[in-house]
Amino acid sequence: MWDLFINRVHAVVDIGQEYGPAKLFPTVGDLINIIVKNLLTIAGIIALVTIIVAGFNIIVGAGKMEGERAAKGSAAFTAAVVGLIIIFGAYFIVQILETILGYPILNP
Repeated sequence: MWDLFINRVHAVVDIGQEYGPAKLFPTVGDLINIIVKNLLTIAGIIALVTIIVAGFNIIVGAGKMEGERAAKGSAAFTAAVVGLIIIFGAYFIVQILETILGYPILNP
């Protein structure tokens, strides 16, 4: 009954005009594609830097006979390699999902 007295207004806003970068991802799926691709890239870079720093700590710790520093470097190296394996695993799982679903997840 109250619907008779209330005027309903439906507004359509073109987000591409309001926010310029939104033209790059017109759908939620395209936005997720961009986010996942960038997160995998950033995670890989962080893992690579961690492996380099851990290797440096292992070498310096062994050269100065600092067993604790070498052990910390070894633990960091192991954690970085495990993280890199997880990153590659996530990438391959996404590739398998792309094949099964037939939808390009990482290729907008």
